[in-house]
Amino acid sequence: MGRRIVFMYVVLCSALFGNIFGTLKAQSLKTGFQSLEINDYFKAKKVFDKKKKKKSLAPIAALGLTKLYLRPQNVFQNIDSAYLNVVIAHHQFDAVKKRKQQKFAGYGFDKPYIDSVRQEVSTLFFNRAVEQNSEVAFVQFIQNHYWAKEVPKAIFFRDSLAYFDHLSRDFSEEMTLFLNKYPTSVFAQQALEAFFRLQFEEETQSKTKEAYERFIAEFPENPYTKEADTRLFRFAQDLNTEKGYEKFLERYPKSAHRNEAWRLLYRVYIKNNGLALINEFKKTYPNYPFMAELEQEQAMLNMRLFPLMRNKKWGFMDQNGQVKIQPKFDFVEFFSQGRAIAQVGELYGFIDVIGQWVIQPQFADVSPFRYNLSVVTDSKGKTGVINLFGETVIQPRFEDIQIINDDWLWVEDESGWILYQISKNKFGKQHYASVNDFEDGFAVVADDSGFALIDLQDNKLLAFPSEFERFGEYFLVNWNDSTAIVNELNDKILPYNTWTVGAVNTKDFTPFELNGFLGYLNEEGKIVIPARLDVFPNWELFAAFENGHAKAYQSKARKFGLIDQSGNWVVAAKYNDISFHSDIIAVQLTDKWEYISRNGVRLNIGLFDRAESFVDGAGIVIRNGLYGLINERGESLVPLEMRRMLRLNNQLLRWEDQSGKHWLGDNQGKKILDLGSDKIERIDDQIVRLIVDENVYYYLLKEKRLVFAQ
Repeated sequence: MGRRIVFMYVVLCSALFGNIFGTLKAQSLKTGFQSLEINDYFKAKKVFDKKKKKKSLAPIAALGLTKLYLRPQNVFQNIDSAYLNVVIAHHQFDAVKKRKQQKFAGYGFDKPYIDSVRQEVSTLFFNRAVEQNSEVAFVQFIQNHYWAKEVPKAIFFRDSLAYFDHLSRDFSEEMTLFLNKYPTSVFAQQALEAFFRLQFEEETQSKTKEAYERFIAEFPENPYTKEADTRLFRFAQDLNTEKGYEKFLERYPKSAHRNEAWRLLYRVYIKNNGLALINEFKKTYPNYPFMAELEQEQAMLNMRLFPLMRNKKWGFMDQNGQVKIQPKFDFVEFFSQGRAIAQVGELYGFIDVIGQWVIQPQFADVSPFRYNLSVVTDSKGKTGVINLFGETVIQPRFEDIQIINDDWLWVEDESGWILYQISKNKFGKQHYASVNDFEDGFAVVADDSGFALIDLQDNKLLAFPSEFERFGEYFLVNWNDSTAIVNELNDKILPYNTWTVGAVNTKDFTPFELNGFLGYLNEEGKIVIPARLDVFPNWELFAAFENGHAKAYQSKARKFGLIDQSGNWVVAAKYNDISFHSDIIAVQLTDKWEYISRNGVRLNIGLFDRAESFVDGAGIVIRNGLYGLINERGESLVPLEMRRMLRLNNQLLRWEDQSGKHWLGDNQGKKILDLGSDKIERIDDQIVRLIVDENVYYYLLKEKRLVFAQ
């Protein structure tokens, strides 16, 4: 009986204390977090270390240790230990039973919190790598902390340190090592450029002609071949003699400095022999490529003259506004080949750069000199040709004359147009009803039998009943509603087909229509985009490529978009109309025009009756029949009050205000001249003329400055 009582007592105690110890065991992990909260770091560490040994509790304990090692100003602070434990907590999180995950969620045991702690640890390691500032440190960080938000920065710092380290060794091979190690680095292009430079320096260290010649031959892909070419040219420049330039031209026929060498040869020749021997120079160097510029270059004496007007008379000023030829003519034109057209009363002649008459005013009309020739018209309306000194080349007896070059002309008499060779006083083989300019030695002509392609010897190379036109180096031939592309030998590059070709664009793709669909040809006449795009009205003009993109149409939706040179849609077809491609594109979605980005995102710039795509940050808009200029934020640069507005180029515009005054301004709406002009006209690609009352101003497009009389 006594034994039973003792046994039952033992069992009861075991059950009681076992329950108590089990409770303590279950709560001890929480005790670790609670100890951490009251900064009892030793107790917390002891609990977490012990529980970390148990597989089922290891991730939770690892999180506790991570927090402990991250806690500042405590004896256990250690980011390396924090890293090891947070990795365990993150990687083994899913191994913990859901019940325990929920039980310890209040202490941060959930994925988002663990991820945030892991990022905190990574940030500390990144800061350490920054302090160490070595390629190895950043490599280790990237490898061990691939999840960190600082990885892009670490890659940049790694690459930067590696790039400049390799660069400091000053060998092309070092750049190769860098590129092999980090081929996608942001420094890859710089490394490649440094490689080319260093390779050039290493291979041409002797700085001899032979070294530069060998470099050009052995490393044609290296862009520093241009520098090698320049160094070879400098040898000739250093000599600066006729023989030196002659040898350079003979030895390096493909040099990019060939034209410059010719010009310097000419200058040396003139310096040694004088202007009087220009003709001797021509005979000595018949291959000189700038024959037509010789007299012009010398006569102008490097002086640039601009017509000016005072008291209704015209003269000339230089680019600094200093009067060089006093205003005494009724009108003048710009100099050409050292001669300027000048008008007195109803007659025209030519003056030289000092304002003296070289050819007295005696003609009813004249043309600017071209190829040292001018077409002149007498009082009876007949045309002839004179040279730079007013000597008659052809007596005025023709209806019209077109200059082809310094030896060939088109002349028109009562029978039509015919070729004429000046040097041989010889006419061509036959007359034509209409003619065109010669290009690359060929011209398109027409007679009663149709159209033909001829050379300067008046030989017919191609003949067709219908008209044809140039297509780059080839020709478009239309016949019986079919079109072919042929060369001058009538070899068919593309055979006849029932297609229609739009406006020829030899710098970009040319549209064509076949069986009701549009496609595109390149400059060689090859089909680069098959005929699969829908046709739309006036596609011949508006389907042309511009800025690498073309307007395209989807007939089913009756909407426009833009395609690239592969025929892929870059702006979806969902607009009633669309302007040319740029960073900010004008589109018509309803009855109003608005703007989208180049990616098709609608921009809140405004609604207009008409709009043009932006050019260099500014767009022309129209509302209620009036024009204005806005910026990318829709702010007014030129008020929507102008009668007209037109772009002269990407940086320059002209507009007319309500009073009829004309203004010239830039893309910011800034006026070039703070005076309204009576007239603005573009002289050529470089000069715009503004007339205000009787004052004349010139705006130089390239130099971006005004020229006016002082």
